[in-house]
Amino acid sequence: MSSSVPLIFGISLCFSGIIGVLLGSYLGRRLLLIQPNADALVCAGSQFICAPVLFFTLLSPSVSFFLCVVLVFLVDLLLCLGWALVSDMTMSVVIPTRRSTASAVQMIMTHALGDCISPAIVGAISDGISDIASLETQYLSLQRALFLTPFVCVLGAFLFSMLSLCVVKGRRAVLQFIEESKLFQNSTESTCGASSPACLTDASRS
Repeated sequence: MSSSVPLIFGISLCFSGIIGVLLGSYLGRRLLLIQPNADALVCAGSQFICAPVLFFTLLSPSVSFFLCVVLVFLVDLLLCLGWALVSDMTMSVVIPTRRSTASAVQMIMTHALGDCISPAIVGAISDGISDIASLETQYLSLQRALFLTPFVCVLGAFLFSMLSLCVVKGRRAVLQFIEESKLFQNSTESTCGASSPACLTDASRS
């Protein structure tokens, strides 16, 4: 049984991640028709619901292996609901000429503040708690260190809630900038005329 545990959890995480991303995209797209900041609210709601589920997931291994697998599936699904929505919100509040840079910065910050430092933080807390080199003590110390993660989910829910208050304003500002750029380009082209390539080049640069 112990040799199949990584395979079982790996399959669970793969399917929950795929379903979570697809479900998050669907919910965001459908709810945007009703609420203009629905994608931010979906992210906030998923993080808020994930916090208690994650807390009980950390307690479940001592109760039932099957229950632990089910809860891990739910936790990963809830966490993945916002993946596509976060990228979509980033693209929608950045002007087209800077979106690649914004996407790169978002990716760097996601990894830098996520999977880059989180193992070190959890490991340091676990090592600080554990003072006996027994398997049971190491398990309990790691479990207690991971109890930090539900609070991070609550923090994420709070930040997404704050984002929901300003994301619509940011989108409107980007759309306004794009419309003004089109009007400026059209007016410049009509002023220069089609027979002046240099003038059109200067207009495209501006």
